[in-house]
Amino acid sequence: MQIGLGVTPVTQEPVVVDAKALLAEHLLVIGQTGSGKSTTALTIVEALQTANQTVIILDPTGEYAHLEQSVQMTLGVNAFFDITRLTAHELTTLLQLELSPFMLDLMEMAMQSLRVQQHVVQQPGVYRKVKRLRSEYRRDLARLGRSSYVYDVSRLADQLVEEMVLPALGTAQDLTSLGQAYDQDLIRREWYQIEQLRTRLADPYLAQLFNLRSESFHPSTRVTKQELRYSLQLFTHHRSRQRVLVVNLAAARCFPDLNPKLLGYLAETLVALRSTHQAHFPVTVVLDEAHRYISSPNDERGLFMLLREGRKWGLNAFILTQSVLDIPERLRGQFNSYLLHRVSTLADLPSLGQPLWQQVCQLQTGQAIPLVSGQSLSVVQIKQPSTLHLTQSGNY
Repeated sequence: MQIGLGVTPVTQEPVVVDAKALLAEHLLVIGQTGSGKSTTALTIVEALQTANQTVIILDPTGEYAHLEQSVQMTLGVNAFFDITRLTAHELTTLLQLELSPFMLDLMEMAMQSLRVQQHVVQQPGVYRKVKRLRSEYRRDLARLGRSSYVYDVSRLADQLVEEMVLPALGTAQDLTSLGQAYDQDLIRREWYQIEQLRTRLADPYLAQLFNLRSESFHPSTRVTKQELRYSLQLFTHHRSRQRVLVVNLAAARCFPDLNPKLLGYLAETLVALRSTHQAHFPVTVVLDEAHRYISSPNDERGLFMLLREGRKWGLNAFILTQSVLDIPERLRGQFNSYLLHRVSTLADLPSLGQPLWQQVCQLQTGQAIPLVSGQSLSVVQIKQPSTLHLTQSGNY
């Protein structure tokens, strides 16, 4: 398919690019605030939408909340991120907690115990290990299905205490049980970490994002929420029909350190979903404000995984940022195409020849220079999309 970007400023000739050449090996849109990046994004998204191409927008600011013909999944409102799929290390990283390796191992055990309690015992509360026979516990684990990953996260701190058991002393010792009494010394020693976890999981705002139970919210205020992974699965496994999936993550802005980790997990989820399903159509993943997605320059996961591995599974990244310096140097080579808007300094641009530098510096708002497969095209006045984005300045 062809994408009409706009027209040349002087002759008003249409500028059309091949969608595969522009997007198939990742596209980076660069430009300072107010240069027209979001207008460019909407123009390309609408062209893909009209052609029944699948587009997923990860929106950390809510800028695409009014996109026409879109499925809006808003974190904390009608969507939640399911943290029961995470490992102990991933969960504590997301919650910004630092637990010792011993406590991380214990937390993995607590997670599994809570899964047994929910899916095998099928009773609310924690899974008691004091005076429970090892043979009984092994039978319960054997009955736990592979897909039974959900558990009551709000009980995780309490379950950690249940894992801290030991046998009795002397002749009363029974090694056929998991434990005969609580290890009070261990509980006291680790109490601070347990309470840190309990406090974080009780945060009412996090409860909204992760669909946790919270006494701070009245049941009548709750609405049915869909797990974000399920929404991503629908769009990565089935070609869309003029519908764009917008994952609105604006609610996570209250937790600045949480946003990059959350977005990273969603990027990994996209790769995992496509790599395990034989889908033969491309998916364009739009990531605005790229600097919000990069938690560490040396991180091998998240956005790094999407750029490095997504291409072979038909995931084409379409990233917008103010400067090429927002992207770690070792990842800049992953982009085959650029759309260059006006920038503040030449350092904000990829390696370009002197004539092209001068052109970029002279661009007006809404103008861009396409750089596709190393070949620069004419300056384009990007056409206006039908949808206004929320950061667009109003007219006087």
